[in-house]
Amino acid sequence: MRVLAFDVRNWIAATGLPNYNNIVDPRPILASKLFHAYDNPRAIAQQSVSIFSNLDDIEWLISFFEQSKQQTFLVRLDLVARDRNKAMRELQLMGITAESLLPGYDGICASLRERNF
Repeated sequence: MRVLAFDVRNWIAATGLPNYNNIVDPRPILASKLFHAYDNPRAIAQQSVSIFSNLDDIEWLISFFEQSKQQTFLVRLDLVARDRNKAMRELQLMGITAESLLPGYDGICASLRERNF
């Protein structure tokens, strides 16, 4: 399993690329946007921020700026499958469960399955 962490604030400050609200601009764009969470309880629970781009290969753009600025914007964390149970217990201690991230029946059922099976 891989977890990706993207440093949006550092990206905006270091690259000088504006944080567009519009995806039709022909220049390469990789921007963040905080959308209103109307009728989307998952966005509220997850405190989500959306990233959008007009490029096919977002990693190319990130790698280009990482090399040219000699900074890291995208951190990749690879988790070992045998550590799954330990990681899930630690997340649960922090209050991060399927039930807290996925409000509704899906999250409740996933949390019950995780605890009981």
